[in-house]
Amino acid sequence: MKRLPDRPQWAHFANARPALEFSGWQLAQAVVKTDFLITKSRFLPSLGFLLQCHHVLYPNMGGNLRLVDGGSRLLNDVSQTSMSARLGQGISVLFAQSIGYDFVSHLATDPDVIAHKRANKIGTVADFLFENSSHERIILEAKASFSLQENNPSKVKQVLKPALEKQVAPWLSAVSPPATKGYATYSCFREASSNTQSALFFVDPPGDESAIGMKLPPSWVLRRNYSAWLAAMGMIDTAQQLIGADITESRSLDLDLVTIRDRAFVVTRFHPEISEMEDIYVGIDLSIFSLIRDTINGSEDALLGFERVESELDDFRMPQNGSLMSDGTFFGSVDEIQEFKSPKKHYT
Repeated sequence: MKRLPDRPQWAHFANARPALEFSGWQLAQAVVKTDFLITKSRFLPSLGFLLQCHHVLYPNMGGNLRLVDGGSRLLNDVSQTSMSARLGQGISVLFAQSIGYDFVSHLATDPDVIAHKRANKIGTVADFLFENSSHERIILEAKASFSLQENNPSKVKQVLKPALEKQVAPWLSAVSPPATKGYATYSCFREASSNTQSALFFVDPPGDESAIGMKLPPSWVLRRNYSAWLAAMGMIDTAQQLIGADITESRSLDLDLVTIRDRAFVVTRFHPEISEMEDIYVGIDLSIFSLIRDTINGSEDALLGFERVESELDDFRMPQNGSLMSDGTFFGSVDEIQEFKSPKKHYT
């Protein structure tokens, strides 16, 4: 609408949805994942989030994620915007996964996308391109705020409408195969004493399936999804190889094996140089790790046929104080490390 009526009511414009349920581990993994998708901001942002968030997020407020009272004022404007944006991006990943979209790439910082944008004079790029196991795609732009402490339809619209019109809509048809749907999301985090719950608002217009845009190969999203997580594991060379870089030199990296829900996972320590992170590991399902190596060596058919792993979002049994996403990636602490039988050293 061009203009909402005076004193608009939520019930006239929006439908309530079931609560988006997640654990602190899941949110942490989602934020780390989005940080590593954005190649120019790897390492420090996710580390800073994990070290700072416990000072800002309220641990338990009746099942609703809240800021501590005064949390919206604890950070200066620049760092506050950065933290709210990363939280909002993490929430958007959990939201997309909850509706079946398990694999994600970051459109806005991809060099090919930026070149296409400039050549075709397309406006601002939306944040994410998601895919499901059937390779259906959605475009998603994530917004977030610490300051909007009430559910005001007009103020929410002021954020969602331009995001939808200027960032999501132009890119629904700018990629080929096109996205079947677009989302603009707005995560609003409220303080513990607020009478209004923290909430995610979204709009979701359909895409144009007949449109022809920038041709992206079938494995484009999958490769970037796993490249980001390999980078989080410290496997920078392998991450770059997966998205087409020509890496001739290799360096060794210690990998370990753990069992989570009767599945084998390759893991490494997250930020091993930071003592506070000594018990946190990042990992990937061993079978998917093998598919990634096959893909790098020129055989991607098996990776394209990969189906989602039963995740923590599906049944809410926490695996060993951590988070297991449906793309087969793991983040958290582990109880017992097993050595690789052959070999432990892996060359990335």
